[in-house]
Amino acid sequence: MASMEPYAYLQDPQVIPVELASDVKNQWSHTFELPCDLENRAMKLHKESIVIDLHNHPHRLAANMLRDFETYARSGRIAWGFEGIKKSGMTACVNGYGGSAGRRSSPNSWQFEDIIWDLGIRQADLMKHPEVTIPGTCVADIYRAKETGRCAIFADVENAGVIGNEIDRLDVLYGLGVRVLGLSYNQRNTIADGSSEDYDAGLSKFGRKVVKRMNQLGILMDFAHSGDQAILDTLEISDAPCCVSHSIPKALRNHPKAKSDDLLKKMAEADWVFAIQSVPNVTSDKPYQSIFDIADQIDHCVEVMGIDHVAVGTDAFFGNHLDLHRCISRMMGHPDIPWNGEYVDYLENPAEMPNVTRILVKRGYSDEDIKKIIGMNVVRLFEKTIG
Repeated sequence: MASMEPYAYLQDPQVIPVELASDVKNQWSHTFELPCDLENRAMKLHKESIVIDLHNHPHRLAANMLRDFETYARSGRIAWGFEGIKKSGMTACVNGYGGSAGRRSSPNSWQFEDIIWDLGIRQADLMKHPEVTIPGTCVADIYRAKETGRCAIFADVENAGVIGNEIDRLDVLYGLGVRVLGLSYNQRNTIADGSSEDYDAGLSKFGRKVVKRMNQLGILMDFAHSGDQAILDTLEISDAPCCVSHSIPKALRNHPKAKSDDLLKKMAEADWVFAIQSVPNVTSDKPYQSIFDIADQIDHCVEVMGIDHVAVGTDAFFGNHLDLHRCISRMMGHPDIPWNGEYVDYLENPAEMPNVTRILVKRGYSDEDIKKIIGMNVVRLFEKTIG
C-alpha cells in the first residue's frame, strides 16, 4: 500500500512545518462497547451500509494547537487524516475547505484566493491517495466509492460570502468541484445574515439571486451557520431542498446555532435534511459531553421531523477540537471564556463514526432506519440537488 502520509508524493518531510495530531489513536478515541450480539449487528450494518458524514473536517490538526495553530493555518498545506478516514468506514463525507484553518494569504479567514488554494492543493493530495479517497461531485461517486472500499470527499465552503458581490464566482467554485455551500458563516455577509447576528434580516436581494444561481448550478445550500430568517426566505424561493449540515435542536440545547422545533417541521415539509453535530460545548454545555447527547438529539429530531430528514454531520477533526476553538477565539479577539467540556466522548474525531451506528443499534432503531440516518437520507438529498 502507498504511504498514508499527507503530501507523500512531494517526498519532502518538511512540507508541513508543524507536528501533526494522530488521526488513528489519541486520548479522545474510545469504542462504544456493546454486548456481543449487538456489536456484531452494528458492525455488519456499518460495513454494508453507505455511511456519510454530511459535514466534517477529516484533516489532522497540529499536535500543539496553542503553539502552532497560526503557523499551520498559514502554511498552505493542511493534512488529510488518511488512516483515520479509512478507519471510519465512511463511504463519503462533505469536507469544509478554507476558513480559520486555511488562511495562507491573510490573517483573516474567508478570502476567495485562500479557498481556491485550499481546494486545489488539498484535492491534489486527495487524488494522490486513490487507495483511500476519491473526489466526489455526484451521487454516482458515492456508489463508486462503496464498490471499491474508498471514501468520496465532497467539497464544501461554509461561507458563500467569499464571492463578495460577484455571482459568477459561484460558477468558478462549482467548476472546481464545490457541491455544498453555506450561505453565511455566523456573521452577516452580502448574501444572508449569520446565526450570531443580533438582528436577523434573512436573505439580501443579492442573496435571492444567489439562491437561484445555486439551484441552476446544482449546489446544495447549507444553513448550519445562517440565521433562521434566511432559512424561511429560502424555503419560499428555492427550487430544490436544502440542508442544515451540522447543528442541534433548540429544544435540547439553547445555542445560537440551534434550530426550533417549528423550524425543523418547516424544513421537513420542504424535504430538507437536518444533521446533528459533535462539537465540544456546542453539542452540550455539560461537564461530560458524549455520544449520548447526540443520540438524544437524533431521537428528538426523528420525532419532530420524521426518520427521512435526519442525518449526522459531526463537524469533527483529528486532534484537539477544544484547543482549535480557543485558537479561533484568540484570533478573533474574543475574551477568554470558560469551557465546560473538554471533548465529546465516543465521537470526537471522524474515525469514530462506527460509534454512531453502535449507539443507534443500542437505542433500538431498525436496520432500515439506521441506514437512512447514517447515509441514505443524504444520498436522497444529493439526488435532488447535486445529481
